[in-house]
Amino acid sequence: MKKFITKETQRRVEQAIQEVECKTDAELVVVVAKRADDYYYIPTMWAAFVTLLWPGVSHLLGAPKELNESYVVLALVFIVSMVLLRIPFLMYALIPRDVKQRRARSLAYEQFLVQNLHATKARTGVLIFVSIAERYVKIIADKGINDKITDPVWQNAVIALTEQIKKGNPEEGFLEAIRLCSQPLIEHFPASEPKNELSNHLVIL
Repeated sequence: MKKFITKETQRRVEQAIQEVECKTDAELVVVVAKRADDYYYIPTMWAAFVTLLWPGVSHLLGAPKELNESYVVLALVFIVSMVLLRIPFLMYALIPRDVKQRRARSLAYEQFLVQNLHATKARTGVLIFVSIAERYVKIIADKGINDKITDPVWQNAVIALTEQIKKGNPEEGFLEAIRLCSQPLIEHFPASEPKNELSNHLVIL
């Protein structure tokens, strides 16, 4: 996480949010999660699958019958498989993409509520959410915003942020996404009075 979000990145993102909110009644919150789930059930599931396959595979390889049917060997196969499959790059490779996307999307909507973006006076909260492990980016706007600004606006910001993350420039991605979001927000929801309903801090999970 430190490589992804440095203190300087955090400072610049928070400054960008503050500058935008001086010009609009909208409230921007940026949340970055290391991952959307621990996925502990994934290594267990695959380890059980490998253990079930073990007798047949070892038989085909010509292993002694005693080795194929030994409960001790099966237990070792299960434990070793589970330990190996907890290695992050192996575990995430085995998780179906749609599972990762659903879990990340669920966390994004959960954070929209946790950060009180649904509770602003004029329903003008906007969440920029990133889950690193799932490579997932989502922008969620409350009803007051969505009544005037359409999804393509948010999609352009998502694309810009995603492309910069792929290039290894998350800081520039966040700043570009905030800039793209700010233009329609300032146009449709110009600042009517000095206020700051929500914190400007970049939230790290």
